[in-house]
Amino acid sequence: AERMNYLRQIPNHKVLGGLRLQLAFYNLSGKDSTNWFNKWVRRVGSAPVIYDPSLTDASVKQLSTALANKGYMNSTVTVDTLGNIDKKRMKVTYNVTFGQPHYVSSISYNIPNDTLRELILADSAQFLVKQNSVFDRNLLDEERQGISERLRSKGYFAFNKEYITFTADTAAGEKNVNLTMNLMRPYLSESMPYYTSHRPFYVRNVTFVTSYNPATMHNSTDFDEKDLVWHNDYRIFYGDDRYLRASVLEESCFISPGKQYNSKDVDRTYEAFGRLGIVKFVNIELVPVGEIDGKIWLDAYVLLSRTKP
Repeated sequence: AERMNYLRQIPNHKVLGGLRLQLAFYNLSGKDSTNWFNKWVRRVGSAPVIYDPSLTDASVKQLSTALANKGYMNSTVTVDTLGNIDKKRMKVTYNVTFGQPHYVSSISYNIPNDTLRELILADSAQFLVKQNSVFDRNLLDEERQGISERLRSKGYFAFNKEYITFTADTAAGEKNVNLTMNLMRPYLSESMPYYTSHRPFYVRNVTFVTSYNPATMHNSTDFDEKDLVWHNDYRIFYGDDRYLRASVLEESCFISPGKQYNSKDVDRTYEAFGRLGIVKFVNIELVPVGEIDGKIWLDAYVLLSRTKP
């Protein structure tokens, strides 16, 4: 069933033991495409799948790639087609031969940053790729994403999965793979020239914009600083409608000024404001502001709009 997802053309859907009901319904329509009944029948039904040899070739390539990604490097995929001129039907058969899978025989780590090495390896129990497991490239990508998400929950706001790569070393004719996880240095960025090594970020200011309107506010900082109201350590820009008390805003926000950035705090804040029935829209923008006193800081803007009364 999973391999069906890689096919670029599949037959019309069958129901009731083999009846292509949606196709039959579509065929009830006449040739006049402007007729309301014909348009309605075609919309409800399903058009016939027209055979396209280029899509068949693409399906073969997709299946071959999927098998290689699953660790079956030497698998083969061929296709046989049998046409019936009288019935105007084409039968397509994909022949899949599985090769022997490759296995991960060893895993090493090329992580020059000692702090990140400790953080990454501390979560090694959650790693998806383990010694003696099948060399599955899909799992490698999930591994990169998982490591990135865990580091972002520990302050590393600018970290993403592209900084994690894998090097696979295989000997000719062998099924064993020696795998190395690599940590790449940050990419040079004009917007963050100070970010030259992987470091955690800290939250400087948290600002609530309760009457956010994307049509009139082109960015999250499009307001006058003198209109800000302070509540404890939080900044609030109300506009003309104070439909939420400052205490409710603070209680619903898990992003704290002065605290180390944590992506989970952002997720919890989304969930908390999403439960407030009076809030129609919520978006959180995180804006890096640079290095101050040896730490890298960002500002958080919680953008809200009210549900219509």
